[in-house]
Amino acid sequence: MVTKRERPPQRPKPRPAVCSDTHATASVAAPPVASTRDQLFQVVVMRVSIHCQGCAGKLRKHISKMEGVTSFSIDLESKRVTVMGHVSPAGVLQSISKIKKAEFWTCS
Repeated sequence: MVTKRERPPQRPKPRPAVCSDTHATASVAAPPVASTRDQLFQVVVMRVSIHCQGCAGKLRKHISKMEGVTSFSIDLESKRVTVMGHVSPAGVLQSISKIKKAEFWTCS
């Protein structure tokens, strides 16, 4: 008689800490992550490489899952993305840069 062996429940694997800057030439250790309650309310404006509704939808889905974000807007014509909430500007840029090329919006 063959018995079926049960596996113990698996624990989720810890995610590695991200320790690199958005520039390929420099590498900097990330500061300790503070909880969203410790963050001040921020408005982060970025230029993001989006050219169609598909890109905007992908970005919308990603931003809506980000911790601390209370609202955001995406302007497809000007490629301008505004994120508001209890977030760090560097953290928002780093997160969005994982899916689309992004940089802080500069006043010209």
